[in-house]
Amino acid sequence: MLGMMLGLCQGMVIVMTVELKPSEVRAVSDWLGAGLMLHLYVAVQNLLASYAFVRLHRPSAVIAQRMYWGVKPLAVLSAICTAAAWLAVQGLF
Repeated sequence: MLGMMLGLCQGMVIVMTVELKPSEVRAVSDWLGAGLMLHLYVAVQNLLASYAFVRLHRPSAVIAQRMYWGVKPLAVLSAICTAAAWLAVQGLF
């Protein structure tokens, strides 16, 4: 659920970036790129867990369980980077 909300917020920031000047896009793209890379870790862990559940694939389940420790902190960091990108779009950061 958190990943889906982050994806929607990141998409919203991308849409808002279209109206900016090219010189202002750099800061937004840096923050948004960092947020998307952190979000990628969460997505890979979710895919591995889903594959392990559907196919009863033990190696995927083991890897997904080992990755679980980083999901919550990286999702929070991704949200912070997305918020910083939104602030950069608004000209406040």
